[in-house]
Amino acid sequence: MVPVLIIGVAIAVLLWRWKTLAVAERHLAAIACAIFVVLLFWVPAVTPFAFLRYAIILSPLGGLMVAWVLVRLGRSLPRGFTWAAAAIFLFTSWLSLRLSLPLHVLWPAKYRGATVFRHELEIMRRSVFGHRPDPNRLVVDWLKQNAAADDEILINYEDVPLMFYLPNPIRGGIAAFRVEDDAKRPPDFVVLRRSAGFVHWPVFEREVQRYAWTPVPVQAPDVRWGNNPDPVAQEEDPAHARSMYIARRTDRPGSPAP
Repeated sequence: MVPVLIIGVAIAVLLWRWKTLAVAERHLAAIACAIFVVLLFWVPAVTPFAFLRYAIILSPLGGLMVAWVLVRLGRSLPRGFTWAAAAIFLFTSWLSLRLSLPLHVLWPAKYRGATVFRHELEIMRRSVFGHRPDPNRLVVDWLKQNAAADDEILINYEDVPLMFYLPNPIRGGIAAFRVEDDAKRPPDFVVLRRSAGFVHWPVFEREVQRYAWTPVPVQAPDVRWGNNPDPVAQEEDPAHARSMYIARRTDRPGSPAP
């Protein structure tokens, strides 16, 4: 949410100007720095994964501390230096690259794709001016046109969008809800995201193998998420992903022969 270097400089400025800063400004900067230091250890110790959702609460404080550091440096250093520092922070990953150089030896694959300019600028350009196929929308639109309202749909992940947009009974999801339900009729459709390696695959595989299926021509990219702004979701490119496995049970009444 903010480079560690910025917080380090903020703490240094705070200690350097402690007696000359206004009381309110001094308290605000000290509390903000303390929150960052505490959450630096609290988030990885408590949260189950490094999702942005657990750190996004720091975004306003991050913007505040960056602005505060640049303003304070601007009052003590030449204006050109401050503008250069602001440009480096906003448009390049130069600081991050230099600070992460020791990590290149430990995790070369992770840092092989590091660039000079911030990679999120290109992601922002594609998100605003480009088009990324939405896997959930493609699946929902096809099922709206081809599934009866009482057809049951088995899906291994992203079951909530189907529940929200479709009237159909939905089974599956991470909790594998009613996947193997002998008291109910078999599922009429199946939607499998092979990219979701964290679900309990054996139960889905057993259910799929019980029946005969005919794949349907839906070119929905097999990525874990649809519209997800979390950085971890940017690792997959929907435009170059294989298609999901979407099929209709062929032993249901009125189904075409396999």
